[in-house]
Amino acid sequence: MNDQNNKALGAAVKRRPSVIKLMNQVLSWVSGGMVGILMFLIFADVVGRYVFNKPIFGAYELVEVLMGWIIFAGLPIVSRKEGHITVDFLSAFLPDRLKSFQKIVVNLLCAVTGGVMTWRIWVYGARLTNVNETTLELQISKGVIAQAMAVMLALTTLAFILNSWDSMKTRKFAPDKE
Repeated sequence: MNDQNNKALGAAVKRRPSVIKLMNQVLSWVSGGMVGILMFLIFADVVGRYVFNKPIFGAYELVEVLMGWIIFAGLPIVSRKEGHITVDFLSAFLPDRLKSFQKIVVNLLCAVTGGVMTWRIWVYGARLTNVNETTLELQISKGVIAQAMAVMLALTTLAFILNSWDSMKTRKFAPDKE
């Protein structure tokens, strides 16, 4: 990607609505807060277990739930910044014009995949809620856990759509080097 393309993309990102920026900030703070809680919980559980022979009740379940939520809360942030791992051994051979088209198509495919996954996880969470499925020790509703993950995945889908939109808006600035 050349410098002119980067400037155009940067300008498009700066113009995005403040709601999206606020969402990114909130998700960053929530993710960071969950990591902090997770670190404190694990530390306190280890100290309680080995020093006082009294582990924290339900710590294992809380760690499982927090790990899942941390991952799903981070997905929209990483996806919007396009900070995920990419395999681009074929795109090195594409002309710049096709690279921008490829970026649009890939982001749209990811959005469709994310949308389908959101729908299925939401339906699964509703089913878990209907049968009152809970964790063993703390009795946390597994349906609520799954549906919270579905909401985060819906935000990830939105991030892919916004990435496609930004790429479409900046596509006209891509140089023709064919």
